[in-house]
Amino acid sequence: MRNSDSRTKLVVGARSERGLREENQDQMTGFSTSLGEVYLVADGMGGHRGGAEASRMVAEGYRSELTSYAPTMPMDAALHRATAAVNQALLTQGQSDDPSTRGMGSTVVLVALQKAGAGQSFLVGHVGDSRAYLLRRGVLRRLTSDHSMVQRMVDEKLITPEEARNHPNSNVLTRALGQQPDVAIELSTPEPLEPGDRIVLCSDGLWGYVADDAIAQVAAATPDSQAIAEKLVALALEGGSDDNITVQVVHAEPAPEPVGGHFHAPAMPSLAKIWLPALVVGLLLGAGLVFAYPRIKQAWANAHPHVKPIGPGNGDAGANETVAPAAPTTPATVPGNEGPVNGVVPHTPSKPAAGTPRGTQPHPQPGGTPAPTPVTPPPTPINPPPPGGTPGNTPGNIPGKGGTAQPHVPPLNPATPPSDGKQEVAPAPKTKPDTPPKTQVDQNKDQTPN
Repeated sequence: MRNSDSRTKLVVGARSERGLREENQDQMTGFSTSLGEVYLVADGMGGHRGGAEASRMVAEGYRSELTSYAPTMPMDAALHRATAAVNQALLTQGQSDDPSTRGMGSTVVLVALQKAGAGQSFLVGHVGDSRAYLLRRGVLRRLTSDHSMVQRMVDEKLITPEEARNHPNSNVLTRALGQQPDVAIELSTPEPLEPGDRIVLCSDGLWGYVADDAIAQVAAATPDSQAIAEKLVALALEGGSDDNITVQVVHAEPAPEPVGGHFHAPAMPSLAKIWLPALVVGLLLGAGLVFAYPRIKQAWANAHPHVKPIGPGNGDAGANETVAPAAPTTPATVPGNEGPVNGVVPHTPSKPAAGTPRGTQPHPQPGGTPAPTPVTPPPTPINPPPPGGTPGNTPGNIPGKGGTAQPHVPPLNPATPPSDGKQEVAPAPKTKPDTPPKTQVDQNKDQTPN
């Protein structure tokens, strides 16, 4: 059974064993009421049938009475009223004509828990020699005093507690339910229930054969309530108990702390535990990249030897940009003006000039000088030379910044201006079909490269 409040979670374990008896005359129960939670153990007496019937009537009578009371009734008053009703029921049945229940009676021990602020409080009530213990922070404390002849002798210091355990009158009770008209339940003073508290309810079949020190050791060393009950019953059987053995353990387990009226899960790790390792890893990676950068740069340069950085003054590229060098080309020549035109190699048409039979295009001869191919006249220069002047270098023919002046090539069609800032290539001149075109070999015979 589990119940909880804002500070504790009640976990209950229970075990009842008839031992060497033919019948188990012990009863235990637990139930919820409008007043709080109640857990109870009863030990019946009065013959073969009477003892079992008496303990059953006690368990059912307290449940019936306490669940019918208004929630405004104080718990102590409710327990006194319920005890009076249960005692009267047993007394009536014990005085009936039924010989099997004549003279029957029962003990009872119970714990009642109520809400008290953010937590809970508890009080213990008992009639007879069934006991209640409290284990708090490893220390066992007995909460009840037996209503028996030997306990009275111990209180008057006539015998010791050790002598009372084996005394011949140890089973003689001075108070029990169903034995007389007026029987009062003895109640303890209410006290707060602390997280971790363990309350043990038991019949005399346990404490009569297991010492209090052994009960304390088991209750403190065993975290599970059900396991505590199982071990204590086993100890009583090992100790030679010939009575019924009943144990009920109520454990107030600590509950999560409430936040804003709601329970919350355990706190997540702090942010420092998350970003500090990430920061360290980032710094290590950064240091590794800084250390490896020169090697990576050198390896890249070795893998790309044709790419070199371009700095200021070497064209328009930025200081950190790289450009691939242009593929080497053979400067073309035109009649009367050798070398590239304005730094641009003229395009060689793929078709032969007009009038040249198919298959008669010049081809390089083995071992000799390749015959030049007719080329298209160069584009119109931006700054034509003055009329009647000699082709030469003009400011408009200087290619790039700081470049070398190139020979001027007269335009084929000076009247055609460039469009959109782009140079236009003039069409090849027309030739007569019956006159073979002149080649650069004919006009520049002396300038053929050796």
